[in-house]
Amino acid sequence: MTVKAFIKQWILLFGVVVVSAFVIPPIFNGVWDHTWIILKLLVTTLTIRLLVFLLEKLPIELSLLQHLVNMCAALMVVFVCGWIWKWYSPSNIWLVFAMVIPVYAVVALLDVIKIKQDVKIINKQIQHRKQRQEESRGDC
Repeated sequence: MTVKAFIKQWILLFGVVVVSAFVIPPIFNGVWDHTWIILKLLVTTLTIRLLVFLLEKLPIELSLLQHLVNMCAALMVVFVCGWIWKWYSPSNIWLVFAMVIPVYAVVALLDVIKIKQDVKIINKQIQHRKQRQEESRGDC
């Protein structure tokens, strides 16, 4: 299991546990005070993920430009949701950048690490295939 896969599974499990812990008890006890922030965050992250999914369909060839477009989309969603739900005041708008950019940087770094691992695996497979082809030519 790669580090990225481990982190994804860990975050997924954490997310499911948080949603479960904040949604199931209010269903039974009727106290929804702290649940709304979790549901708002769930809607915000779903919106970001859907928007990035759609943006990745665009034919952008430069990887750096694709990352910039995706990060701007995430920033836009957090700006809009934060404005609607009053997560920040106009004087603290820098908080949106402080919330989004580090998260996006970590995700992008994990993608780079995964790509490097994939390239190593592919290169090993290519070399292994070449060796087998050379061995089969030598047997003839």
